[in-house]
Amino acid sequence: NSIELYTSKDYLLRLCIFETKDFVEPEPDQEKIGRMRDEVQAYLVKEKVGNKKEVSNYLSQLRQSYLLHSTPERVKRHAKIYFSLKGSQETRILLDEEFYDDSSRLDVASKGIDVNTFFTNVMKTLKRWEISAPRFFLNKIETKESEPLVVCTAYLTDGDHNKVCKEDFNYSALSKSLVSIKWTVTDELDLFLDEEKMSINEVNWLRASAEALHIFLSKDNHYYYTFETIKRVILDFRQLSKSMVHFFKLKLDPRKKENREHDYSNFRESLKERIDEIADPIKHRIFSEMFRFVENILKTNYFMLNKQGLVFRMNPDFLDEKHYPIKPFGFFFCYGKKYRGFHCRFTDMARGGLRVIVPRTREKFERECDHLFDEVFSLSLAQQLKNKDIPEGGAKGVLLVDPGADFNFSVYGMVGGLLDILVTDKKGNLSAEIVD
Repeated sequence: NSIELYTSKDYLLRLCIFETKDFVEPEPDQEKIGRMRDEVQAYLVKEKVGNKKEVSNYLSQLRQSYLLHSTPERVKRHAKIYFSLKGSQETRILLDEEFYDDSSRLDVASKGIDVNTFFTNVMKTLKRWEISAPRFFLNKIETKESEPLVVCTAYLTDGDHNKVCKEDFNYSALSKSLVSIKWTVTDELDLFLDEEKMSINEVNWLRASAEALHIFLSKDNHYYYTFETIKRVILDFRQLSKSMVHFFKLKLDPRKKENREHDYSNFRESLKERIDEIADPIKHRIFSEMFRFVENILKTNYFMLNKQGLVFRMNPDFLDEKHYPIKPFGFFFCYGKKYRGFHCRFTDMARGGLRVIVPRTREKFERECDHLFDEVFSLSLAQQLKNKDIPEGGAKGVLLVDPGADFNFSVYGMVGGLLDILVTDKKGNLSAEIVD
């Protein structure tokens, strides 16, 4: 339910306090709890965070130990975060540089996450940025109306106990890394984080591309192109893999407004030469297909801050004519934490449903993954034939969820990602973070 970390100034002593869900306060001070609720409620209603009924209902569900051992300021701050995230799966990042003289306060709040994993990954991310957190608090807020909200609060300093502010590091990049924690897994590719200083987003792009290559290359040889094999090859060619990420960014990073085509074209030729130098035919094929994967990405939500997973709108020319002589109008590849999926349509305006596959075993999951695109392709083509007498063409989505993963979390991730790159504003424009 909560974690508290305190560190001495010489870093020789650390006090860690963990409250489990079974903890019961022996003799809670009801008078103190009552005063806390009254003060917080008056503040929240005055600030129009919620109406009196909503705020009262929220406060009545908070754990007594949380109210006893938190300051009124913390309870108020958490409540504001809770109400601001109502009905949302976003991760909220707040940095307060003024509250304390000796440190900046960073809040990272999100729902639908594993507490232990979230805590560990927030600490790891700060460490990679060489930021210390001599004091750290984690609180889990549970109500009947919402998924549990987890709020991590870190008080930031550098190694010499000096206060860390936004101008001391790339705050935007750190925010993106912290937001990405919820939607990414950990595996052997994390070596790029620790040893190559790549961002969480960049490493997750490598995972997504590896999964896409596995699905399409396994059509030619299931044993040569497993997901694990492709990840090992990516690790064996680290500099080339990093160049692939750079190649992708040159093409689609919205911040690069000048000389995009010129720089992309020049880098493309040098990258192709480096790939052609790979002697092993399997490794050469993997990087050649990754090269083609980048070339055929039309748009992506990769550069958006609050995204639920990665989505790529693909050029149908990416599909091998040997296996797919009929080309769809367009398709999307979706990749997120413990799920991957496709959406395929045969006309610009099309309709069809979403099939969600939740295998019970890892073996069944691997088999489903091998022909995931074949399934969505066949279903959308069948829908196209069924819709021959109506204006809309055929479309279908297929989502494959890892065994034991949260079904709703995965559906939300895929659908949210698709909406990122499909929904426009009133003027018909996509988000400024998307190059179309």
